Amino acid sequence: MARRLTQSEGVNGLALAVSDEIEAATGVTVDLDGLRAGLRVGRYWLLIDALDEVPGWEPRQRVVHCLAGLSAQGEAWRSRATLTTRPAAYPAVSLEGLPIVRMAPLDRETARRLMARWCAAKHYSHAYEADLIAAIDETSRRHGGVQLAANPMLLTAAMLVYGRQQTLPDSTASLYRELVEVLCVAKKTRWPGSEALISADLKRQALERVFYAMQEAGGTALQVSEAAKLLRDWQPSPLADDAAGRTLLDRLGNDTGLLRFEDQGNRRLRVVRPWHRSFQEYLAACQLAAREESVDAVVDELVKTGRAADPSWEGVLRFMVGVHGARGSARARAWVSRLYHHAAEGSRRGRLLGLVGTALTEYREHFDGFTLRDAERREVDLAGEIADRFAEEGAGWPLLDRLLALEALGALGDPRLELEDIWVDVPGGTFTMGADQDAYQAAPPHEVEVPAFKVAWRPVTVQDYAAFVEGGYPAPPDWPRQRFHPNRPVVRVSWHDAVAFCGWANDHWPVPEGWTIRLPSEAEREFLAAGEEGRRYPWGTKEEPGAGDQARANYDWGPGRPGELTPVGAFPLGDVEVGARRVVDLAGNVWEWCADHWRDKKDVDKWRQGGFLPFVMDESAVSDRVVRGGSWFLDSRHLRCSCRLGIRSGHRSGSVGFRVVCVPAPER
Repeated sequence: MARRLTQSEGVNGLALAVSDEIEAATGVTVDLDGLRAGLRVGRYWLLIDALDEVPGWEPRQRVVHCLAGLSAQGEAWRSRATLTTRPAAYPAVSLEGLPIVRMAPLDRETARRLMARWCAAKHYSHAYEADLIAAIDETSRRHGGVQLAANPMLLTAAMLVYGRQQTLPDSTASLYRELVEVLCVAKKTRWPGSEALISADLKRQALERVFYAMQEAGGTALQVSEAAKLLRDWQPSPLADDAAGRTLLDRLGNDTGLLRFEDQGNRRLRVVRPWHRSFQEYLAACQLAAREESVDAVVDELVKTGRAADPSWEGVLRFMVGVHGARGSARARAWVSRLYHHAAEGSRRGRLLGLVGTALTEYREHFDGFTLRDAERREVDLAGEIADRFAEEGAGWPLLDRLLALEALGALGDPRLELEDIWVDVPGGTFTMGADQDAYQAAPPHEVEVPAFKVAWRPVTVQDYAAFVEGGYPAPPDWPRQRFHPNRPVVRVSWHDAVAFCGWANDHWPVPEGWTIRLPSEAEREFLAAGEEGRRYPWGTKEEPGAGDQARANYDWGPGRPGELTPVGAFPLGDVEVGARRVVDLAGNVWEWCADHWRDKKDVDKWRQGGFLPFVMDESAVSDRVVRGGSWFLDSRHLRCSCRLGIRSGHRSGSVGFRVVCVPAPER
């Protein structure tokens, strides 16, 4: 319809386009005079689909001019027309003069309705529908880089992939390979100036070429003129000129949906981008893996040029293992072995070890029976090596290297989380609670004597809580997603959940005879963070929290912040030394539940009732409890040792977890 509408303008042009469309579809000749009259008086509602699929910028703009001109006629034009397109930047035309309604991403319920209607249209059973929904949900959790259910194109592609084998691939590279194949096959298009069809394989190769050039350019955009030249000179089918290259680029975008176009205010600066960076990274990895050099030579070049240490290449390098593995596990193993060789020798050890660990855990199917060995051919305990290296030198690693290495360590099996050495002895002492009166809701300043106790050197992790859940306790609401990050703090647990965990841990964690595990009191928690000297932050009074590689905690410092939970101990510059041990994450990452009921700083009488022990209120109706420490979600003001927050005891938040202490059991 949109294609025919470009042939002429105004009501006459619109009537001709509609009549041609009807005649082509039904063979019925339309009365043009009656159609024109009906359009003027509002007898029809025209649905004009996919402006972005009209080939060429000028024809698209003519469609818009026609409809905008009709809309401007006011009462002289009463019919309605709905024009659909991907975002206006994609067809690179101005939609001025037309009212615009932007469609939001699919929410969970809408996506499920779409899947249900798809299954009904295909006459699939309810069991098939349930299995499809479960597979989409699980894959979206496993592959966080792209949310399949939020985008209609991706969701449709995923349903087609699922329909082939009634499953979705486990590995990330396999998933993307299947998605790209479906999107390349979905529509047929011809070479510019030819009647020959472009095969799905050639579409993929052309996309690889464009996306690898984007990756080399250091971003997610390439000028259309540059991309057109790449395709013009591309073998096996060179094109006549740059215009043909632009036409091919346009058709690749229309056919696959993997390209989008932006007009940056000047036609000469029009750029092409990937629909999602993860597709760029996957297809760039395919291009890199297809090179004639050996696997070792490619790894050596990536290390030499600095790309192996560049976070912007991380996605490509992670895909490389799966892409190589599709051509044989030996290639995947060679890739990992060569990366480890460079990790053992050179700089940026944390990043390279993280890439090796990620490869071994994301693509386990290629490493069955594989043993990683060092230069002397000795068997390598990779998890132990990452943990040891991090303990020795991790404070000097760039933040992104730390996070990559520790996430890989969690997937490998983090030896730091073993319970035999969980407790740190905290000597008793006297301190001024609420010494920092600039902190939010700081307690009224008063002296508190805190007896000696033991504290876990880290918050309770997902791995810790998993044993509790396996024992029969209900899991947190987003438990499947949390399980992918075993060495992060567990979150979305209520105060009651935390108290129940303490009861369970008394039977399953190492506890000295005559001692018991519980949540810390407010006084114990502040004393642990502030010390007898009353530090402003756990690491000191004068040192600010910092940002980026120098950050002392996971909090919202602005651009470059993690923006999510991180593995425990990822910010060693903020660790607190207690005796010969270190306690981590006393500020940032997660708020930590305390045992106490909430007391407002103005309720002086209530403060007189509480010492170092948890404060218990008489009013049962009041159920707010205290959290301490700040979180990844908030700014540095909440990192102060005296900062306090009260929240409902039943609340479950993605920024609230807990830490436990071990104290002498009260006498009965």
